[in-house]
Amino acid sequence: MRQAFNIFSYGIKQLFGNFGAALRLTGFIWILASLLVYVLGFVLIGLPIGAMALRPDAEGQMPNLSATFTMLSFVINLLAISWISMRWCRFCLGADTPSSAVPSLKGAPFGGYLITTILV
Repeated sequence: MRQAFNIFSYGIKQLFGNFGAALRLTGFIWILASLLVYVLGFVLIGLPIGAMALRPDAEGQMPNLSATFTMLSFVINLLAISWISMRWCRFCLGADTPSSAVPSLKGAPFGGYLITTILV
């Protein structure tokens, strides 16, 4: 139990002690995922996606393709979360700081992180 707490506290120290690096690791990916979800919603449903944008019509039916949009946006966010967890683990455990704003997937065990994210 003590070792788990030490690992958790180390991750928190890394996050708040290296906030600029954390933004470099995650910022581009979250912006890209958010834009993809927004464009996907506008293309599939024809409405801007927001907290109050998707509402049932007078008969109580949701707009067409709303289930497809929900599933595709879930997949986009799942990929973004896996990509961020891979980059964050590499940064915390190996001090691997990316040289550019766009994190690389080259040579990375992305599939393992994706499967772990799906299982969690």
